[in-house]
Amino acid sequence: MRILFIGPSLSGFEPDFSDILVRGPAMQGDIASAVLDGATAIGLVDGYFDAVAAPWHKEILFALASGVTMLGASSMGALRAAECASFGMRPIGSIAEAYYSGALDDDAAVALSHGPKELGYPPLTEPLVDVQPTLDKAYSLGLLSKAEHQHFWKAACRLHFKDRTDEAIFSGREASAALSAYREHRVNRKAEDALLLIAELRKCATVRSQGADIPQQSSLFAKQVLPELLSARKPEAVFTQPTSSDRRSCSLRAGSLPTVSDGLSAPILPLCPTVARQVGSSSIGRSAGGAVQLSADPAEEGRQAAAESGGGGDPVAAVEGLEDASKAGK
Repeated sequence: MRILFIGPSLSGFEPDFSDILVRGPAMQGDIASAVLDGATAIGLVDGYFDAVAAPWHKEILFALASGVTMLGASSMGALRAAECASFGMRPIGSIAEAYYSGALDDDAAVALSHGPKELGYPPLTEPLVDVQPTLDKAYSLGLLSKAEHQHFWKAACRLHFKDRTDEAIFSGREASAALSAYREHRVNRKAEDALLLIAELRKCATVRSQGADIPQQSSLFAKQVLPELLSARKPEAVFTQPTSSDRRSCSLRAGSLPTVSDGLSAPILPLCPTVARQVGSSSIGRSAGGAVQLSADPAEEGRQAAAESGGGGDPVAAVEGLEDASKAGK
């Protein structure tokens, strides 16, 4: 299953979404939820970050470790792809590549305000990644002087992303011709990159690959966010027991990992041994058959986690203090 998180970057476009499950802009927990839903490839284009928490880097590492192909472009996806490229996420398009190379380093360059889902997420303000090439094009066509080009670019940069409408950029009586030229020759880099990502996403396999070899240290995501997502969707979900070799390693290798299953279908979620133990210590207990399953009794969970670790206490404690594998999400 291929899942795409898209919103204002392709507002007004009607690309071919065949074989792709389309969801709106991602927020915290949505990437992990897509993994739990059985995604084999995820394309991240748009994401929330202001009024709600943005998608975490930990979610992306979780997806990569689970064998899910991760692509990012245009907006939030471009940022996360550049930040997580060393772990296997693929930057797609000029914006993501600019962030990855360091040519672009301002997170706010892709920020914009947009309308609701019911209206198709229409952009209400101008992102700098589109303003700059549009001004460049107008200048190359002789529609703006060099001084005008620099003036309007500085005006755009001074505006907060929520206030950066084209009318605000080209304010003043002398700017009407420039505004018309801007609108007529507007360059939409975000849309261009999003279309590239869709083309790449369609090429992705419909089965998961071997999970990336990513250390999974103790984290809020593993101890709280992931268990909450699991308990909210599948109270009957079970974890298979880790092997002895799993207990000695924190690396994720598909085929030798504990898994999560809904009890009806094939396992859909490979878990790192460390993550499995962290989740086990916070929100799961042991079933009669020896598997670890969700439980509502924290005290019992603690006793079972201690028993599983040989009576040595909470297994999470063994990895507490380990340095995080990636920086916290913005």
